[in-house]
Amino acid sequence: MYEFTALVYTGIKQQLVSVQTSSRDEFEQYLRGLFGVYVCIWQSYTPVTSEHA
Repeated sequence: MYEFTALVYTGIKQQLVSVQTSSRDEFEQYLRGLFGVYVCIWQSYTPVTSEHA
């Protein structure tokens, strides 16, 4: 799993979006479903690690 964060422009406003997905393709599908048409100004991702005690 990865945590993706992106700054998205929808034509009306900018929005910071953060979501955990298993791949970049899944993240892009999430953005298309959420916004339809958008411009991704910036994005980053980091692996999500689970810590078990």
